[in-house]
Amino acid sequence: MKRIGSILLTLWILVSFCFFPSDAFATDKIDLTTFALPKPQALKYYLFESDSEKETEHDALAMIYVLDDSVAVLAADAWSQSNDFLERNSLQYFGICLQYDVSLDGEENWQYRPEWDHQYYAGSFDQGYSSVPLSDVAMNAFEFFWLYYYRGEGSETFLPYQPAIISKHHQNENGDEWNTYHFDVKNHSLHIRCRYYMEWQTVDPQTGTVSEMQHRGSPWSDSTVFDQNSVMPIPEKPVSYEAPVISDLQILPPEGIQDTYQLTYFLTTPQSVWTTNMYYLMTKDGSFDGLKTQLSINGGDWQDYETMDSFGDLGLNSGRRYASGQLAFTEESNIRLRVRYMGSLGASEWSNVLELKGNGSNSVTESVTSSSTNAVTTTTTMTTLINPTSEARSLSGVFGWVIAILTFILLVVIVLIAATQKTICPSCGTKCKKHEETCPKCGRKLKNPKTDTT
Repeated sequence: MKRIGSILLTLWILVSFCFFPSDAFATDKIDLTTFALPKPQALKYYLFESDSEKETEHDALAMIYVLDDSVAVLAADAWSQSNDFLERNSLQYFGICLQYDVSLDGEENWQYRPEWDHQYYAGSFDQGYSSVPLSDVAMNAFEFFWLYYYRGEGSETFLPYQPAIISKHHQNENGDEWNTYHFDVKNHSLHIRCRYYMEWQTVDPQTGTVSEMQHRGSPWSDSTVFDQNSVMPIPEKPVSYEAPVISDLQILPPEGIQDTYQLTYFLTTPQSVWTTNMYYLMTKDGSFDGLKTQLSINGGDWQDYETMDSFGDLGLNSGRRYASGQLAFTEESNIRLRVRYMGSLGASEWSNVLELKGNGSNSVTESVTSSSTNAVTTTTTMTTLINPTSEARSLSGVFGWVIAILTFILLVVIVLIAATQKTICPSCGTKCKKHEETCPKCGRKLKNPKTDTT
């Protein structure tokens, strides 16, 4: 039984670790040489504007990206806490971006060049290369092409797309003439892929010696095809915002260049909020303004408390939010925290309220107000939004712990059942206790792993 107990304990630790919030070590040092850069999901969402006769409105294509959780956490950490991030990881410089590549009419014409592997900026977007710097925003749209810059035959811009660019001549009643340029979606297709790329330089804290630039890239994503058959379903127009869910509130003491106490917490973004943001990006009919954070210190009134990365950001399912120090508190303070989304529809209901007891205990209690009861839904990763039919790669926060506990209980039940299992006598069919060496009814010797050496 001791061995079984050891195995169960090991399984319990492994299961608990697997479901622990992936951001829990966001303040630890990161080894960029071994950091797992995942293969990005294909760019499936886009905005295409065409068929306009206005002089300045040529065809335009924008792609929408949704970052993988681990990359989103890394980018947010580096962006929001840039100086602290560099100091904590002994870095002189760090940059991370999303590179994308194109191929016209098939996958034989990728524009990729070897210099992309070691250059953050390796060319210009209208010549077939571009990179999107990653920050604390996990979902965003970026301009893929806007043919306003194209100047017709002989132009040196948009070289990879030129066989698919057609012009339309316009003339108004005043005799004014102009051309607009369009991507010929009827006769051409554009294949698009992307990958994560990061580069950095380390610095020796003792000597100040700076290393050479180091580089790493992820595998390329599967390609997306854009042509006349591309269909982009648009989410329904939202009427309200679902409240966020928060957990894992902590007070961080002054450290490094930070001379004040800070707060960090884990925020779960409901699936409906990601869908709403996708609607805003695709239709431009509204936007999120970010998170509104409020603190109550030592039983006082609620006060607005701006986070460093709150503007325009929804908060990451697996990202911590580092708060700035404009309100004075210490590890002895009693802190209550709540947040909500702000946007074109106004404000969401407040999240659940977290209370951090004083006396340096970092003990957290949680109260869920009536306005946020419906906000505690299943934790959804950004992967689910990209591919709703695939299983989310990670669970976070309290839901993960519940699953870990249930798994542990299931393992205990299985072991107990195995321990109380009986042996059937092969001669008379009597049910014998597992530890018995002979059948109590007929006396037949039973095979017992502890005594039988045959």
